[in-house]
Amino acid sequence: MISYMDYTQEQVELIQGIFRHKLVHLAQPGPLSLYKSKTVVWQYDHNFNANHLILESFSPSNITEIKPGWQEQVDQRFTLGINQFVQDIKKSVFRSGGYLDKLKTEADIREQFRIAIQDAYAPQEIKSKVTNPTQ
Repeated sequence: MISYMDYTQEQVELIQGIFRHKLVHLAQPGPLSLYKSKTVVWQYDHNFNANHLILESFSPSNITEIKPGWQEQVDQRFTLGINQFVQDIKKSVFRSGGYLDKLKTEADIREQFRIAIQDAYAPQEIKSKVTNPTQ
């Protein structure tokens, strides 16, 4: 994300810390995260958002309603513009010097790609929870 999308270290840490595990495994991130000892709430917007990838600080901390009946003291808010994020990903792959160009020319990136594909398509172990009722 830093090399191909030109995101800052902070933006990458926030996106991965708040969204990655959830998007990959759970499909929904939790409402709050701790980042550098600060409580961070996130928001997303499907439309263009001028605050895309901006970490806004509240001073003093802001009492935020997370959901009806649940309020928390929040120090910062991180915003992700979904359409902008999609465009950033596309550019990182297809631009000159982007990921596809590097994949063609750099053996270490090809090896990382190979490992990632093998991992993604590796058979998953399924734990049987079926019991034999006759025993």
